[in-house]
Amino acid sequence: MEKEVDVSKILLDNGMRLKIKERCDSFAKQLSLKILKNDKTFPLNDERLQNIIDKNIIEPIKVKQYKNTEYYEVIDGRHRYIYNLLNENKKINVIVIDS
Repeated sequence: MEKEVDVSKILLDNGMRLKIKERCDSFAKQLSLKILKNDKTFPLNDERLQNIIDKNIIEPIKVKQYKNTEYYEVIDGRHRYIYNLLNENKKINVIVIDS
């Protein structure tokens, strides 16, 4: 199911958190973003992010609901999420995958 959600409903993994701090920290601080606990993800790739920026890739990210909460965990689209924040968007299109 595709829908639009607030970016604050997407839980950040450590790689996303670090890239946000580096690239768009001032905007992100306005949003009350939440961190995913105990994640073991890899850092985000600068070249991949730049490619998304250069090509203006705005397709929806894939997420799954986090436990029985109102939050989502990114399955595919961590770089596109960051790109969305770089453009100071407070909403993002997602495809919710059943977990």
